[in-house]
Amino acid sequence: MNCAIKIEPLLSGDQQKKDDWLLIQRVLIFSDQQAFAALMRRYQMGVRRVLSRFNRLENVTLDDLLQETFIRAFISISHFNYQAKFSTWLYRIAFNLAVDYSRKKTIDKCDLEFAESVAEYPINNWELQTDLCRAMQSLSEQQKIAVTLCLSEGYSHIEAAQKMGLPLGTVKTHVSRAKKILQREMMHWQFTV
Repeated sequence: MNCAIKIEPLLSGDQQKKDDWLLIQRVLIFSDQQAFAALMRRYQMGVRRVLSRFNRLENVTLDDLLQETFIRAFISISHFNYQAKFSTWLYRIAFNLAVDYSRKKTIDKCDLEFAESVAEYPINNWELQTDLCRAMQSLSEQQKIAVTLCLSEGYSHIEAAQKMGLPLGTVKTHVSRAKKILQREMMHWQFTV
């Protein structure tokens, strides 16, 4: 168990960071489950918000991933390096779990919606969804995630880059290429992605 106590967070003016640091030290040094439970209570809603951004997650799955996030955090808390906030580190675990779950899940129905575009055209939504699912299959995993975050979930490129842990330029490239592929694949619908 890593017992090296760092003092940098105590010098900072951020009270929540200090509180987190003390709780983390109690978990690391004493295996204090009550301290970890306090961290869970503090960040449970934030983790739930991160996971709920994935449209494909049902409530039961969301609860499972929420629990798995905290289990992984507890197991690997000794790897937390204090460079970022504890919440950032924890939300990254949740995001990675949701991405992994999305990759493993067989997609029967595509969730990417272009509600504004669909509303403008008197078309059959089922046909559009079917064609869009086919078009999405031609994207790489990173392109699917980037385009879903930016076009469906409403994240900015900067926010998507942070969530994906990629450079901003890489995310912009993924979105740009994905849009071109989707435009080509959905050309018969004659609307711009």
